[in-house]
Amino acid sequence: MKPLFAATLSALLASACSLPLGPPGAWVDWTEIDGPLRPEVSPPPTESTPSTRLRIATFNVHYGNDVEGLIRVLKQNPRLATADVLLLQEIRSFPEESESRARRGATPPRKGCAYAPARPHKTGTHGLAVLSRLPFESVEIMELPRATIAMGTERRIAMAVELRVGGEPLRIVNVHLDTRLNIGDRVGQLRPAIIDAPPRVIVGGDFNTNPFVWTANTIPDARTLAVADSDQARALDVYMGSLDFENPTASLGATVPLPLLTVHLDSIYTRGIAQLGDSGVERSVGISDHWPVWLDVTVDSLQSTVDGLCDARGVPRRSDSESPARRQAEESLSAHPDS
Repeated sequence: MKPLFAATLSALLASACSLPLGPPGAWVDWTEIDGPLRPEVSPPPTESTPSTRLRIATFNVHYGNDVEGLIRVLKQNPRLATADVLLLQEIRSFPEESESRARRGATPPRKGCAYAPARPHKTGTHGLAVLSRLPFESVEIMELPRATIAMGTERRIAMAVELRVGGEPLRIVNVHLDTRLNIGDRVGQLRPAIIDAPPRVIVGGDFNTNPFVWTANTIPDARTLAVADSDQARALDVYMGSLDFENPTASLGATVPLPLLTVHLDSIYTRGIAQLGDSGVERSVGISDHWPVWLDVTVDSLQSTVDGLCDARGVPRRSDSESPARRQAEESLSAHPDS
């Protein structure tokens, strides 16, 4: 962590006090969830050819209200149609519709579908989905720490799927964090979903990393836009970097169509990935208030990943607690526990 940015991050944490977050839940296998929030999981209709090369995409679909438009985009956009894994946020399901919107979106590209409701909405539900060309080895759900927000406290979840890539497991985590959070709360809401992740993992979604400091989790302070390095996106990259994650999508620019502001809300983080390829933002897609973000990766063998993170005895070369960047970030958070 650069000293100037570390100082700026500490200043942001100090000025960003808010109410404490609630406790996180544990990871729960989808088969153990009953009732209206029970997930829906279906396998891909055809067997896929094994490969270590993957295209990952993340897309906040703004409720999927334009279902036909979503289906058309997933089928016709060359980047999304060829994606092996699609992480969807703000997708809904209603019993009066023939199928869940996530499953309808999975049909044209012939992918398996895992839909996890986060909360009820009207007659149906609102949540996250993963569409995958590869079969799901497992699907788990975690309730994230709940933020107390004056205008809309909502239940948020993380969704983790395990796929077999190159004959070995790859964990992929899909998240959608609250909007009106300061950086300390944003890290606090995300941390339970990624802190115990395996060495080889991809984390993507809508992190809502906006460039504001929020007063009482309600009103954005526009004065923070004039502060160098105040963007939450970069601050979150620093924290994730302390856990050995990379953000190959960090330099792609805006992921939402806002005038006058370049706001990067959506990202794909990787750890233990052998090779990072092309990436991009599909700004021609106009069916949502977000643009899809995609990344090509080549996944190395799990042993190579472990060898890269551990010494010859299998001992981690740098544990999380020993990481200087993480230690500095954690000290900042500890100094401002309500930030």
